[in-house]
Amino acid sequence: MSKEKRLQICYHDIYCTFFVRQMSKEKRLQIRLSEADYNKLEAYANQKDISMAQVLRDYINRLPKAQD
Repeated sequence: MSKEKRLQICYHDIYCTFFVRQMSKEKRLQIRLSEADYNKLEAYANQKDISMAQVLRDYINRLPKAQD
C-alpha cells in the first residue's frame, strides 16, 4: 500500500502542487505546471531528445547535497 503526501509551493508567482507517493525505493512525484512552463519543459526535452522526467532528474542531480 502506498502513502501519499501533498506539498504546495509558490515560487515567483508559479504555484505547484506536488503529490509524492512512496511505493518502493523509488518515489513518484506528480507536479502541476502552468501551460507556459509545461511548453518550455517539453520543448527543451524534445530538443535534447530525452523525456521531460529525465530533464527534471538531471536538474535534481545537479543540486547541492543537503547538509544534515
